[in-house]
Amino acid sequence: MRVETLTVPPATGPLAMVMVQNTGNASWEGQIVLRPPPSWQLSPDTRTVRLDSGETQRLAFNIARGRNLETNRYPFEITAIGPDGQATHRQETFVASAPYFRVQVDGRPDEWDDAIPISFRTGQRETTISTYWSRRHFSLLVAVDQQELVPWDASGRSSFDAVQFALAAVPPPDQPPDLAAAGRFEFLLVATEDGGAKCFRLVTPELRADEAARPRPLDSLVCDQVEVAVWRNDGITYYECSVPFRLLDNALLPIAGREFFFSVLVHDPGGTGLRDLAQHAKLWPDRGDPHAWNRWAGGCWQDESPLGNKIRWGLCTSKY
Repeated sequence: MRVETLTVPPATGPLAMVMVQNTGNASWEGQIVLRPPPSWQLSPDTRTVRLDSGETQRLAFNIARGRNLETNRYPFEITAIGPDGQATHRQETFVASAPYFRVQVDGRPDEWDDAIPISFRTGQRETTISTYWSRRHFSLLVAVDQQELVPWDASGRSSFDAVQFALAAVPPPDQPPDLAAAGRFEFLLVATEDGGAKCFRLVTPELRADEAARPRPLDSLVCDQVEVAVWRNDGITYYECSVPFRLLDNALLPIAGREFFFSVLVHDPGGTGLRDLAQHAKLWPDRGDPHAWNRWAGGCWQDESPLGNKIRWGLCTSKY
């Protein structure tokens, strides 16, 4: 059981979505009870469900009353009550939405005050991720607390710092996934030795899944259409970019309420190693997919695959 990230679809109003999976060998029938953060109210807070062996369902709970928290951390408790007893899972989730704002990619983080930041710790170091959208661009700011910034090594012989992110369309519920194709876009942001920055487009949706995971020479993947800036201030490295929607081939349309899949990896070879937003989003461990990310040369890759790239995100009009 897990609570998904919170978005605000305008057609339905705010919802808390719960994923439940029957890992047993027999069917299961019972109730799923969701307890929200203090002062919140759900309507209803209980759903009756029947799951065949191995089946997964996505359950919606209407948020009748809620309250924003400055920390963007919301504790939930899920209880499954069945004929053989009950089990409880406690989890924090966060609001994963990009407000509407046309940001200038100019190395000034003060324009990001109206975003909805998501912060998480890896070791003793913090990463903060913020997103915006406008009629023409999807924008991202990643603030990385780290000891030093290692710029891109064009020779490919050593590791360097980078931010890697994935964007993908959410398929219709009745459409089976195409497991043979990558089905996503991936981009890589790096600092250059001359004080500048570059963006590489690592993956496009039509690539085969296994091909999308293989490293390719980054020089051949430079994406000049993406505006990008990387700079440091007071021990924080900032990665800022704006991706034109026309590059995304309808995978993400600039419409308020639109949901999509998104995730971020931070590569910090001189410090924490790999930082994975999916761990903070509590994706299930069995969602680790060796083909979920392009393993470019110079990244902080480990034997165990990252948890995946399918965190639900949304486009909203404002955080207020």
